[in-house]
Amino acid sequence: MENLLTFILQVNLLICTLIQCLFWGFIYSKLRASDSEETIKNQSLPISIIIVVHEWSNALQVNFKRIADQIYSDFEIIIVNDGPIKGLAELILEFQQDSNSRFVYIEHNKSSLGKKLALHEGIQRAKYDWVLLTDADCSPSSQYWIQKMVENINPSTEIVLGVSPYKTKGTWVHEFIQFETLLNTSQYLGMANSKFPYMGVGRNLLYQKRIFNIQESIPSHPSGDDDILINNKSNRINTIVSIDPSSFVYTEPKATLSQYFQQRRRHYSSAQYYQFKDQMFLLLHFFSYFSIFALSIYLLFHHSIVFPIFCIISYLFISSYFLIRNAKLLKEKINVFYIPFFHLLYLLFLVAQAPFLFIPKRDW
Repeated sequence: MENLLTFILQVNLLICTLIQCLFWGFIYSKLRASDSEETIKNQSLPISIIIVVHEWSNALQVNFKRIADQIYSDFEIIIVNDGPIKGLAELILEFQQDSNSRFVYIEHNKSSLGKKLALHEGIQRAKYDWVLLTDADCSPSSQYWIQKMVENINPSTEIVLGVSPYKTKGTWVHEFIQFETLLNTSQYLGMANSKFPYMGVGRNLLYQKRIFNIQESIPSHPSGDDDILINNKSNRINTIVSIDPSSFVYTEPKATLSQYFQQRRRHYSSAQYYQFKDQMFLLLHFFSYFSIFALSIYLLFHHSIVFPIFCIISYLFISSYFLIRNAKLLKEKINVFYIPFFHLLYLLFLVAQAPFLFIPKRDW
């Protein structure tokens, strides 16, 4: 009986290992810029940049200036004060007094619906059809951020998914945050390039404003996350990605693992509003990933050593190969020796976050 149980567990371990290796080999490895022979001439495509600000940061002035200094022909910058934040109106006034400034300031009455209504107000004020979203604590990597985000738009495009890495700080916590972000980026961009887009990152996201429907989104999506909007509006035809390093938007990582855990809660609580097919994909990803380590550990303690070690090493080798390749494409640095440890920490991170799949979070 024990031999039969061991055999069944080994078969399940092999299946889960194959699933994860196939994910990496055929989906998560597809990090490339979307291209088309029918791209629009986008140098003059007007853009409305929208930033919803809900807390003061000393980096606001620097970040806003980097956005205002973009080399692009026609764009505006809409700042929505969702605090209310003292001093923000005065800061924007300084920018508005600059003859080259393109700033529009909105004082928003904060509501229990979080970011959604503030973003809606910004979109309503946008005078252009395309809106480019980022956060107040984010900084474009170059003066060509807008240009690179729009350059591959074709007549069918409604959504452009961008990349938003975290700045490197050098501590193991920050390296883990980069590791987890690299995994997530490989996943959602790889899925988009495989014609199955399911989410985007609001720190760097471009879309046609007509896809944002406030009446449609408030009742069923109380948390107001941008990834929910993309999950419901993206498809194999209307969504492209941009991975040119000049289009990246960098943000400061949280100082501690606890703070990062709290930040990620909102993303995990949003998954319950995803389409059923995307929930099933994420469930398969989580179950197969968890099972590789859980079954291997169980088998190692029950007189089966060679097979689980083989499966673990196979998974780590294949996933690390593509992870390192993706890191190079995204101009990220990853410590190869930390990868096994970070996988275990990431597994614990997923398990700890699992309850929040069923707990909606209504604020930022």
